[in-house]
Amino acid sequence: MRVVLDGGELQVDIGEDLHVDLHGWARPLFRAELSDDFRQRPQRAASQRGEDGVDARTDATDGSPETGQEVKGR
Repeated sequence: MRVVLDGGELQVDIGEDLHVDLHGWARPLFRAELSDDFRQRPQRAASQRGEDGVDARTDATDGSPETGQEVKGR
């Protein structure tokens, strides 16, 4: 398949074994750097969860983390 990008065109060949070959050139048009705060968000979210993976910020008494109620006394 041919992929047309703002920075150029690539020919993408995908084999039956899902091996991917890219042919052509595309030049970079944009570069960004994520702040340390943004990169650490997943780690902070994981630390707010209990060891069992249940979010400590929700009321899990009914087994439904979708309730969105805060757990009292924790």
